[in-house]
Amino acid sequence: MQTSVITDIGEYEENILAGMTARQLILSAVGIILTAAAYFWAARLFSIQEASYLAIGCGLPCFLFAFAKPHKMSLERFLAIWLESELLSHRKRWYIAENTLYEAIAEKEYSTKRKKEE
Repeated sequence: MQTSVITDIGEYEENILAGMTARQLILSAVGIILTAAAYFWAARLFSIQEASYLAIGCGLPCFLFAFAKPHKMSLERFLAIWLESELLSHRKRWYIAENTLYEAIAEKEYSTKRKKEE
């Protein structure tokens, strides 16, 4: 018999049903209900294939928010951090040194050196 021991108490999540946490169970149920509702609504208006694509598109965010764990974080926490770093924080500033006097001298020396070689 093998017993697993959690080394980090912060990673512990209590399983409610079928190995899923309460968050995963609730979001999965919402995703299934949303997918079924979108399919039956769209099946009256579109073809079966188009209705199934629409239903999958409607239910997919619920399943992503339930099961996706990028960098061991919940998806909404990861997206909040990512949006803050990409949109709200300062960008790297790239400074370009412009030294026209040096460029003029370097160009003059390069042209005289080229003339001597010819």
